[in-house]
Amino acid sequence: MRLSDIVSSALAATCLLMATPSAAAAAAPVAVAVAAPSPHALDLARRYVTAMHMDRTMQAMMSTVMPAVMDQAMKNARNKLPPEMQAEMSKIAGEVMTESMTRMVPKMVERLPQIYAETYSEAELEDIVKFYESASGQSALSKAPLIAARLMPIVGEMMPDMQADMLARLCARYPTACPAAGQKAAPSPKPS
Repeated sequence: MRLSDIVSSALAATCLLMATPSAAAAAAPVAVAVAAPSPHALDLARRYVTAMHMDRTMQAMMSTVMPAVMDQAMKNARNKLPPEMQAEMSKIAGEVMTESMTRMVPKMVERLPQIYAETYSEAELEDIVKFYESASGQSALSKAPLIAARLMPIVGEMMPDMQADMLARLCARYPTACPAAGQKAAPSPKPS
């Protein structure tokens, strides 16, 4: 696997994380000892999952993100597949990803109440549930896919620059992984 393939995969994963409401928290997980949640906390967490329409929310998120992920994956695959196979592989890969996500989303949603009940205090869950069960909370949820849909073209537009920047930074830290002399090198990263 080439370094650019690794960068592309990392960008696809980043896109998935960016589409989730808790991307910042997911980027920096904290390991803590977890006490068993109370029955009341579990009940609140179940209400939270229900109020969030988490099954639909996750399916909508995947429907928004997967085309960008598939596009990037197919760009990487074009170098490895004969042209006559590319369209068929794109179609099959899209179907397989959809089938797999349709199967996995309910399993993920099923585990969320326990995670939420272990992560939030009862007071926090009360406030969260109160918001998401309110008209404003439901409005925020209904508009999230619109925001994600508007964000994805921006991410797609920025992806080549992000990929070049990541590759340049990786090469600066790990020069032996850089492209060979005859290949086009990525530009040097700008100081941040």
